[in-house]
Amino acid sequence: MKKTLISLLQSAVDYSADAFFLYKKTAEGWKGYTFKQIQDKATAVSAFLRNTLGIQEHTKIAILAEGSPEWAITELGVLYNRCISVPLSLKLLIEEIQFRVEHSESEVIACSKMTISKVKDIAKETLNKIKILYIDDDRSIIESMISNKDIASENVFYLDDAMRIGSDLIKQSHYAQLQQKIALQIEEEDIATISYSSGTTGNPKGVMLTHKNYYINTRYPQDYHVFPDNKDFKLLMILPIDHAFAHTVGLYIGMREKAQLYFLDARGGPAGMIRAIPENLQEVQPYMLMVVPALAQNFMKKILQNIASQGKLTSALFHWTLRANIAYNGDLYHRSSLWTNLITYIPRTIGAKVIFPKIHKALPIKMLLGGGALVDRKLQEFFWGINLPFYLGYGMTEASPVISVTGSKDKSMKIGSVGRFFKDIEGKIIREDGTSCQPMEVGEIVIKSDTVMKGYYKNPEATAETVRNGWLHTGDRGYLDRDGFLFIAGREKALLISKEGEKYSPEEIEEAIQSTSQFVSQALLYCDHKPYTSALFVLNEEALKIRIKEMRERSLLKLIKSIDISDELKERFSKMKRSQIREAFDFSSISKQEKSIDIQQLLREIIEDAFSFRKDPTFKDSFPKVWVPNTFAIVPEAFEINSTMKVVRFKVLEQYKDIIEFMYTEDGSGPINAHNINVLTQIIQKLETDLEQEGH
Repeated sequence: MKKTLISLLQSAVDYSADAFFLYKKTAEGWKGYTFKQIQDKATAVSAFLRNTLGIQEHTKIAILAEGSPEWAITELGVLYNRCISVPLSLKLLIEEIQFRVEHSESEVIACSKMTISKVKDIAKETLNKIKILYIDDDRSIIESMISNKDIASENVFYLDDAMRIGSDLIKQSHYAQLQQKIALQIEEEDIATISYSSGTTGNPKGVMLTHKNYYINTRYPQDYHVFPDNKDFKLLMILPIDHAFAHTVGLYIGMREKAQLYFLDARGGPAGMIRAIPENLQEVQPYMLMVVPALAQNFMKKILQNIASQGKLTSALFHWTLRANIAYNGDLYHRSSLWTNLITYIPRTIGAKVIFPKIHKALPIKMLLGGGALVDRKLQEFFWGINLPFYLGYGMTEASPVISVTGSKDKSMKIGSVGRFFKDIEGKIIREDGTSCQPMEVGEIVIKSDTVMKGYYKNPEATAETVRNGWLHTGDRGYLDRDGFLFIAGREKALLISKEGEKYSPEEIEEAIQSTSQFVSQALLYCDHKPYTSALFVLNEEALKIRIKEMRERSLLKLIKSIDISDELKERFSKMKRSQIREAFDFSSISKQEKSIDIQQLLREIIEDAFSFRKDPTFKDSFPKVWVPNTFAIVPEAFEINSTMKVVRFKVLEQYKDIIEFMYTEDGSGPINAHNINVLTQIIQKLETDLEQEGH
């Protein structure tokens, strides 16, 4: 059997055709679709695309919608037609969507009620050349747009109609044979998806993943026992389905493991989806939730807030039992000592029988699976401490995406680690010169596997830089401990990552700041699962010198004008050039205080100057606000650069990690802060000394 996503679904149908796979919330409750129903609907969509719309193999079809059975049916229909799916994030701006649609050369874009307004604008920009496949049940909004001539009716098609028409076509032997022939032609190396990874509006990278990439990556649960071997394997999909982690682990590993996949109730729009989480959790009672760190952090905060609200005694009892469990667990790899077992026995028993069951009732899941980012060790300890297993995985879109994972299999779990490379992946840690690191030595994580992408779409240069001699250079730094567990030490790549796990490349914003600012010579943006973006700035000392001289001379002129002399002399001074004033007066006797620079005024000028790119015609409205820095910290030394004149980001971030942490405190959340005033004062003092030596 070929290693394709189509054969993966066929195996599920062969194994349990009538088992329910995908669910969505409706007015009547949760509506489920069996594996066989999903397959029939997907093949019908494929027949419609080929025979009604004339969509030929290898055509790209974008999908911009919230997670739903219809989303999955659409993608599978695209794949059955030997076409390529282009999943898009709901959070993209219109210009970002347009770039991806045009760059991928997508001929169709599938959308929902939630996203049709953005698609309407895309259709206008593409002069209505793109076809729209509307996958929502509620047609009222799109029909209103058609009647208002916002969208050309001849370019709009409906998923319900597509499934009905395609189903009728397949009933005819000619079309049935054609569909079967197309399905048999699908090869393992065919591109299944183009997933746009991190990147700015103008230059994101389209990761080409093949059927084989996905197929191989779906096998890891069998090796690590992450998921249950029973029929109660329910998943509630909280993460966006276009997210690489949710896409592979939720949809396709869920397919392989015969899971029941429930999509979050989306009828209330984006805000309603968030509000629906507690209710959907109670209704579904899922075995597992896939989370990003921000979501797990939110769960922990709510648990702690609830405990605190129950009084001091309950809070003290909870923390006593929690500490005991954490001590007993240790790193979950090495056995705790007999003494630890004995002294923690009573609080652990109280926690298991009295305290933690109440928490499990409010959060009715058996385990958490975290991916997409670094996770604070304390966060993982907390959930294991309340008897809720929290497994971690590591990966990236370019690896389909899972690279390593922890699990319930004996000796496959260690707190703080993201697990071992799974068996289909050859992984190692390398130094800058390419040699392999020793255990516990930090270096770049590189892997070789059939899960490594085919390349970046229409970007051979970036592909060659990332995949060298078959090895995928992740750009992430980590180390292997002596037990073979992988630990993430930081990110070498220039990626901003929001607290929700969204990614963005900062280079163009950094370049915009540096190219428009007279005072900022180097800028480095930072956001690693933080609520906002921050920046480190190196100031241009020559520009500062000029400004210092201007400010000092202005202060001196003000001082001269304040002297009690005749109006005639004041008039003469006002007409003199500054150089003439300097020659006419001996300023050496004037105190430093009288010549001092207003630091806060200069800092305000630097702030205005640093963000002037937002008004520059070249960059105005080019960047999403969420990635523009909220605050910055001035650093006294230039960033370290490599032989190609590129900033060595991970070294800069390590050097200034304390300053970065400060920018996420209340005192550092804005650029007018004590750190910037102190550093700027030191820089000014140094430059004033230089100016004095130069005779200014």
